[in-house]
Parts: sequence; structure tokens; C-alpha cells
Amino acid sequence: MFGRAKSPLPRIQADEDLVLRAVTPSDDEQLYVMIESNRWHLEPWLSWIEDIHTLQDTRKFLKSVSYKSIYAGGWVFGIEFQGQLVGLMDLNEGNHHDRFIALGYWLDADAEGQGLITKTVISCMNYLFEEQNVRKVLIKCATNNVRSEAIPKRLGFTWDGISYNAGMVQEQSVDLVKYSMTKTDWTQWKRTYPHTQSNEKDGKR
Repeated sequence: MFGRAKSPLPRIQADEDLVLRAVTPSDDEQLYVMIESNRWHLEPWLSWIEDIHTLQDTRKFLKSVSYKSIYAGGWVFGIEFQGQLVGLMDLNEGNHHDRFIALGYWLDADAEGQGLITKTVISCMNYLFEEQNVRKVLIKCATNNVRSEAIPKRLGFTWDGISYNAGMVQEQSVDLVKYSMTKTDWTQWKRTYPHTQSNEKDGKR
């Protein structure tokens, strides 16, 4: 009797040089070095960075990643540009009944300014709506994270207000601005947006 075949790990081609793909244990050293070299510009926004200080911490993080249900909060995409890992994108919150997903992202400082986050968010949105039948995608950003907030603004998301004292980063309370996009609105928006091009600077979250 044959066992049930495993689902393939996610891989989304954004363009010839840019791909969203599953992270694996073999990414441990590269991810650790990238986190350490970018700690100065990630710590103000990402609370989980405070838990990663060693290579072993990075390995523990990678072990926590799960590609089972996309609504379980465990999906992480590596952002790979020209064969190099340059950032992460995660599905950090979800609800299967309502079919919504919250999307987060960050990029190596040296890779900013090339439109990589814009392109990968667009590709991920298409994947979620067209292949996973998600109904709504959320993006939440710290209210003073201008670059991160520029992404949902640029991509036609709806402003849903601010959640005050929504989290803690570096022992400081953080307010989050919320944006959302429905599958219907995304289909309409794509008809008018030149989504294969972006010269704007990308953000981090």
C-alpha cells in the first residue's frame, strides 16, 4: 500500500531573477549572517529578531516553519534574487473559515531600491488568490514604518484603520496601521496597474 504523496514545497517565480521559495535547514548560515548584518534596521520593527542571536537560534526558527495549512501562521518564503537569499516573506496570521491571510516581509538593506518587495508581494497575492482560494489579504505595519506602509498603498490596498498598542518591540508599545485587499478588488486592480515594473524603494516589516 502506497502512502499519500507529500505536497510540493511552495515556489513562486516573480521574474527571471526573483523567486519566492520555501526555506530549508540548509539556509541556516546564510539567514543567520543576513539577520546579523541587518539587525540594526530590523530590530525597530520585528519583535522575533530579539529571539535570534546565534546560529542555533536560526536553526530553531527554521524548524518552526511549517508548510501545512497556509492559515496556521507557519509559512515562510525565502526571497531569492539572482540565486541569493535577500529577505523573507511570511504568512503570519490567518483564518480558514473566513479565508484571510496576513502577509509580512523584510529585505536585506543592500537589496532595497530595486522593487523586489513590490514584485514578490504581487506574485504572492496572485498565488494566494488564484491557487489557494484566499478571499482577503491583510498587511499590518508599524505606524512609523514608512517604507513598509508604502507597499500596500502602492498596490491599491484599502486602509482599515489603526490598532493601538497592538504589540511590543524592544519593550516599546507599537501601533499598527492595517490594510486589506479582497480577491475581487485585486482582480480589478490588476487590470490597470503595470505590475511588472517598479522603480520605487521597497520596505521592511
